[in-house]
Amino acid sequence: MAAVVSDSSPLIYLAWLGQFELLRQLYGQVVVPIAVWEEVALYGGDLPGAGELRNAAAAGWMRVGMPIKPLGTDELAGEKIDLGESQAIAIAIEQRTLLIIDDSDGRRVARRLGVEVTGTLGVLVRAKHQKLIPALRPLVVRLRNETNFHVAKMLLDSVLTEFGEPPLE
Repeated sequence: MAAVVSDSSPLIYLAWLGQFELLRQLYGQVVVPIAVWEEVALYGGDLPGAGELRNAAAAGWMRVGMPIKPLGTDELAGEKIDLGESQAIAIAIEQRTLLIIDDSDGRRVARRLGVEVTGTLGVLVRAKHQKLIPALRPLVVRLRNETNFHVAKMLLDSVLTEFGEPPLE
């Protein structure tokens, strides 16, 4: 059984930050749905996350999975989520495990279906709690300034203050 299931954006963001290895350090085993594998590892070219995902799979701590029962229209309730998110939620339900996902629509569907969720920020916070990273602020600043990562500034400031780090400007 997987320790966690991940959607594509946390993989990409953590790779962008040079922190992809945190997934192995924090969770041991990670499952990605086939749609996420295709999006990141097969069609991602040289983009962040592609090589890291392939290397993690070759090392054995990242596995590709398929849900036994895909989400149906009743579970989705009109939400517009992509195939990778849908497969990730279905696998997390089947394996009764944590889902790492950033997309707000995907998180809403997962929570409604009883799945525990975290995202890129949650992974970084857990890594900081476990002293796997020295500071959170430089990573959060890079995410905000160099990627399309979106989290409310008030939440980011609250998390930074929790660790005694200065809030964002």
